[in-house]
Amino acid sequence: VGERQLLLYRPDFHASARFREGLVYHIFVDRFAKSGRAKVKPGAILDPDWEGGIPQYGPYPGAEVPNNVFFGGDLCGITEKLDYIAALGVKTIYLSPVFEASSNHKYDTGDYLKIDPMFGTDADMKTLCREAGKRGIAIILDGVFNHTGSDSVYFNREGHYPTVGAYQSERSPWAHWYSFRRFPDDYECWWGVADLPNVEETD
Repeated sequence: VGERQLLLYRPDFHASARFREGLVYHIFVDRFAKSGRAKVKPGAILDPDWEGGIPQYGPYPGAEVPNNVFFGGDLCGITEKLDYIAALGVKTIYLSPVFEASSNHKYDTGDYLKIDPMFGTDADMKTLCREAGKRGIAIILDGVFNHTGSDSVYFNREGHYPTVGAYQSERSPWAHWYSFRRFPDDYECWWGVADLPNVEETD
């Protein structure tokens, strides 16, 4: 299958009618709408220039970028814009990752069981889903399960979590999630990005 895996599907697969009846609207949470309610967490930088602010870039291709500059978009901001979104004919909102992570993009999951505080709370997520449902809009979460963040409860390379992560001990309860070529610093990661250690999906 390889490179064509996204082009193949089972002959008996039928997409939900929802996807034929309305638009799917993709939202990158940090840059869509801000309510001003979410608190800036330690290690994060809030850029107040919503209109003209420039995202971080590395000095050269492949350079590590902390991605810790935020613009303040949050779940409450999305909830406040639901009437506008519904007026566009949207039936599904596809959210970029919302779980706790150190970056602004959240593809480096830190804890799958927590909403990132820069985006809001569990209650804010429930409110968004409830209010979207009232308008006939479903919510899809972008789940990132083929890698986590190195700064996570599971890997814990930076030691920010009280748990013993896979980077810290081969006896960690999550050690079997990852593939180390040479413990602890040489491990498989997404596209060679050390901040995104791969998860063993077949384990």
